Amino acid sequence: MQPLPRVFVRATLVVLLAALPFLGGAAAPVSAATSTSFSPASVALPAVGSSVTITVATAGIAANTMGVQIGIAHPSNFVVASPTCTGLFAGATATHPALQPYGTLLACLFSPGGTVNGTAGNVLTFVLTRTAPSPATATISFQSPDTVFVRLDGTSEGPGTPTALQVVAPTAAPPLPPVATAVATPAPVLPPR
Repeated sequence: MQPLPRVFVRATLVVLLAALPFLGGAAAPVSAATSTSFSPASVALPAVGSSVTITVATAGIAANTMGVQIGIAHPSNFVVASPTCTGLFAGATATHPALQPYGTLLACLFSPGGTVNGTAGNVLTFVLTRTAPSPATATISFQSPDTVFVRLDGTSEGPGTPTALQVVAPTAAPPLPPVATAVATPAPVLPPR
């Protein structure tokens, strides 16, 4: 299946936002996100085909948040796949990853009228896979302005203070100490008595 283009993901958000006045969306101003982060903050993907599940979490989002769009900036030798809405967005629908010039665009959207079940916690998970050996290290970050939380009242908020994910060079195993070898020396031959 082909990934959905960025235009489709944005169009989906626009359609949902346009329908909000008819769904009784709240119009009161709400607070902005304070932070958005990756967990773990550092991973080693030593070989082509190595992968790890990454969690995106946030704090301080509005209680009337109905969707999130996450822009993930990464080098072309990494693939972002298998998004799953979790935690605050459990029950929301994850869109297919949409390739972008900077990396990958993901989104989680509730059905019209649905909102997050808290203001701080996990947002989604995705699988990060190495597809080429170089570069050995990389910084994976949130792409602004493509990382945005969308509220029922039609307003949106950015990610707050974002953190980055470091792909580090694998650590080499320490060399094994030399193994002592015993050399057998033949016993002296004694004359018979």
